[in-house]
Amino acid sequence: MEAIAAFGLACNVIQVVDFGLKTASKCRQIYKEGATIEVQDLENTSKHLAEVSRGLDAAIRRAQAAKPLKQEDHELQDLSVKCSKIAGDLQVELQKLSSENKQSKRASLIKTFKTISRKGTIDDLYKRLSEYERVLNTRLLARLRYEAELFLIV
Repeated sequence: MEAIAAFGLACNVIQVVDFGLKTASKCRQIYKEGATIEVQDLENTSKHLAEVSRGLDAAIRRAQAAKPLKQEDHELQDLSVKCSKIAGDLQVELQKLSSENKQSKRASLIKTFKTISRKGTIDDLYKRLSEYERVLNTRLLARLRYEAELFLIV
């Protein structure tokens, strides 16, 4: 029984050391770069999707001025607005975790713990954004296929 307790203690010590090393690595990234690489990547992705969604929404609005929209167009517009909103929400969360200015080591450590504590919220927002992106892509591809078939028939 003592061997199992010793093994359990050793595993706990390894977990604490692993957590400490990961935290130190993130803290160093935040100190040097202003944010972790993951946060920077998510910021870029969310900005890109927000721009694409706003562009799609604007294109649909221009088309609406020329002729009445079909139901599919309204659905695409709704998806693009939702995608843009989620991307904006994700950008707001990520901006809380990054900084343009070089920070003190203490401020970097605080941002590190904020990054770790907000990971669940950020992951949820990113998952929702990815789902909207997937549905939007599927709808756009289906719409393009339909338009291409109409073009080939004529």
